[in-house]
This record gives sequence, C-alpha cells and structure tokens, in this order.
Amino acid sequence: MLDSLFQEKRNISKELGAINEKRIEVIKERLAQQGAAVGVDDQRTKEFIQKNERIHVEQVKQEQAEEDRKRKERQLKEKETKAFLDMQVAMKHERKVLEKESEQKHAAIVKQDVQAFERSKNDKRKELEQKVTKHRESLIKQIDDHKQTKAGLMAPQEFAINKRIIEEVIGGGSPPASPGHNRRPF
Repeated sequence: MLDSLFQEKRNISKELGAINEKRIEVIKERLAQQGAAVGVDDQRTKEFIQKNERIHVEQVKQEQAEEDRKRKERQLKEKETKAFLDMQVAMKHERKVLEKESEQKHAAIVKQDVQAFERSKNDKRKELEQKVTKHRESLIKQIDDHKQTKAGLMAPQEFAINKRIIEEVIGGGSPPASPGHNRRPF
C-alpha cells in the first residue's frame, strides 16, 4: 500500500517535471523569437535560459530530496510501528506464560492442600480407631476382670451374709442352733 502511494507520488513528480520542462521549452522558444525579432543579445538569452534550467534542476532536486525525506520518515515510522507491535506481541505472550505459570502454581498449592487435608483426615481416623481399639480392649479387660472376680471369690460382705449356708454345705448337716437361724435360706 505504501509502495503504491510512493509510486503515485513519483509519477506525479515526473509529470510535474515534464510540465516544467515543457514550460521552459516554451519560454526558450518565445525568448528566441522575441530575441530574434528585437535583436537581443544571444548571450543574455543563454544566461536567462541557463538560469531557468538551474532553477528547474534545483526544484527537481528539492522535490526529490523531499520525497526521499518523506519516504525515509515513512519507513522509520513503519519500523517503529512494527517494533511496537512486536513488543506488544512479546508482552502478551509473556503475560500468557506468566498466567499459565500462576495457574499451575495455584493448582499445585490446591493439590498440596487437598493432600494435606487427606493426610490429616486419615491421621485423625487412625487416631480415632486406636482410641476405640484401646477403649474396647479396656472394656474387655474390665469385663474379664469382673467375671474372674465373680467366679472366683466372694466379697467379704457376701461371705458374712452367706456364712451359715456355707457352713451347712461344708459341714454336711444342719446349721448350728442359734437365734434367728430358723429361717430357710431360700
């Protein structure tokens, strides 16, 4: 697009140069006609023509210099724009990379938190199982101890109450006569 604009400007410049050259030719012809008619000195006419040619050459050089300056300015702006766009693309890419890294770090932290929670939950479950097991073993021991106590020996209070019955069973006979022993044991 810029090249086509540059070509158009160059074509316009050439057309203007051609128009100026035609003007100079027309002026030369008129001066030559007037000089011949009036008898003006050829030297003055040549100087005038040379002066006009120098002015024309100077104008063409200035126009070309202006076109070159504008072209260079346009190229510089294009380079700056491209560099700016490249920088924006690089920044966008870097931002995406940083966002992806951030998401990965966040996911890793969440995963670690979940794993820590699971470990904590498992530890609490195991601790509770150990407490339940210890409590069950303690209860079983208490029950066994109680069964052994009942099965083996009588408590002293029970022995005092049941002394007469025990003596009767051991002695094989009737209980000794004592007041209040006329009662039946059962």
